[in-house]
Amino acid sequence: MEFSVNNISSVVECNNLIANANETRTSLIAKQTVMNIQRDGYADDTTELQEDIASANAELQTTNDFIAIAPEGKAKLDAIEKQKSLELKLMKLNRRMSERGATALLEKESDLNSAEKQIQAVDEYITALQTRLTQLAA
Repeated sequence: MEFSVNNISSVVECNNLIANANETRTSLIAKQTVMNIQRDGYADDTTELQEDIASANAELQTTNDFIAIAPEGKAKLDAIEKQKSLELKLMKLNRRMSERGATALLEKESDLNSAEKQIQAVDEYITALQTRLTQLAA
């Protein structure tokens, strides 16, 4: 991108703009670092959640199969209670998956991409300002 740095007429003004741009860059890099950590956590969570959901689904299917053939009595009532517990567990896992799963991972990766582009734009801005500073100092 081209910047209108030729409108800057003093070294002091240029130095102030460079200082502000460097602060912005530092802030963006900190934000990017946090997002990288979050992305890594989301990636780990996605794998773990997928495994937990598969396991809970398998256990629920086994429990449902038992309930279907079990005679009335304590064992069947215990299985029904376990079924409800597993259904609640699956609901919670699926909610966590939507909050920290594959979709959240993709959104975080998109945010990271945007942050990288912002840092690149700020770097270009700083370079343009430094070039203008050199021109003004000459």
